[in-house]
Amino acid sequence: MANTVFGRCFVGFVNIGVLFVLNKIRLILKNKENYPVMAAAFIMLSIFWTIRYAHVGGRDIPLEQELHYTSGVLKTVTVAKDKRSPIKHISIYDKTNNKQLTIACGDHVFPRYLFTDCTHFEQYQGKQAKIGWYQQKDVLWFSNDIPQMATVEVEGNVIRSYYVTVDMAKSNNLQDLIFMLGLTIGLLILFYKGGLEPYQGDD
Repeated sequence: MANTVFGRCFVGFVNIGVLFVLNKIRLILKNKENYPVMAAAFIMLSIFWTIRYAHVGGRDIPLEQELHYTSGVLKTVTVAKDKRSPIKHISIYDKTNNKQLTIACGDHVFPRYLFTDCTHFEQYQGKQAKIGWYQQKDVLWFSNDIPQMATVEVEGNVIRSYYVTVDMAKSNNLQDLIFMLGLTIGLLILFYKGGLEPYQGDD
């Protein structure tokens, strides 16, 4: 009984809040002086959410049995540098194709190198390893042809499991989403306080 009453009260408060917001939007839209500010807000938020969409991690991680696997001696190589330290990827010799394969430790298409560092695997350099990896599809106008690490085994010991990789991608995406929602709300409040004026009616 108590849960039912609480639920109805909560729904009632939500409905009141939605109606209040919709009324504010209606008044703001009636004031043509707000249009430039609203256009600027729309453009900024569109850019932010487009980048956010392109940055979603782990969208192309396949099922574990669909991963590609390469075994060989594990090495790390420097592929780029940020302000603090070099960005390193895993390098392993692919016997099947007779070539050295470079694998990143990220899970997103954009940006190409940022958040893809494999430095934490340096301690296994020179040891026999088996790397499970996958390729990512293009997102919008972004592409990344660097293979992405999903699992790591070193001398028969699991160092990074498939499920840890998937869980990390989900956790990072949730944190990014919360950040973007906070940023969006903050920008909307800033634009509202800084330049949006409700319609006051004709004099």
